[in-house]
Amino acid sequence: HILWEKGAIDRDTFVWADGMNDFRQVHQVPPLAAALVAAAADRGRTYPGGAVSAVSRQSSWTCRNADGEVSGPVTTATLKVWWDYEQIDEDSLVLTEGMGGYAPVCEVPPLFKALALGDKELTGANADAAADPGAEAAVSSQRLHRQQHQRQQHQHQDQHQEQSQQQHLQHKMPQQLQRRDVEETAMIDALRRGKEAGVMADM
Repeated sequence: HILWEKGAIDRDTFVWADGMNDFRQVHQVPPLAAALVAAAADRGRTYPGGAVSAVSRQSSWTCRNADGEVSGPVTTATLKVWWDYEQIDEDSLVLTEGMGGYAPVCEVPPLFKALALGDKELTGANADAAADPGAEAAVSSQRLHRQQHQRQQHQHQDQHQEQSQQQHLQHKMPQQLQRRDVEETAMIDALRRGKEAGVMADM
């Protein structure tokens, strides 16, 4: 906590602990990142979302993804479902009453802590979210959007690979034809020289 507050380590610093197969960056270990952010906030370190002092299951949030699409308002319980299904992460932009603008989850300490650590305040969040008519539908919609995006990426990669192969063939075929022409010309010249040599021998 002290190193974090002094700026000696940040979200990109590599860390390791028992049970981890390899070093990982702080932001890749949500429970650690959330604990550090929350501890710093408790000690007075300010964050863009610092105006939010506490969250409840029914707190209302709006989310904005990388494409600028806005979802919400939804409850904290719904955000917890999205977090558990990896539909949002620490970099997802959120907004609630009291904030001056959108900020990443990791910069809203009480929310980050609740999502990553499962704050006691959010006990039973999944059950509450299940009762939220839009929660499950929103998860399915976001999952479908991600699948469509991945499918489009694969199609683009396949098209690029096919174009590369076609360009390779188009470049290779003229070379093969040119080599064949050279070989045929050489054979014709050899036959001609052979005939000329035969004629000279007969004379």
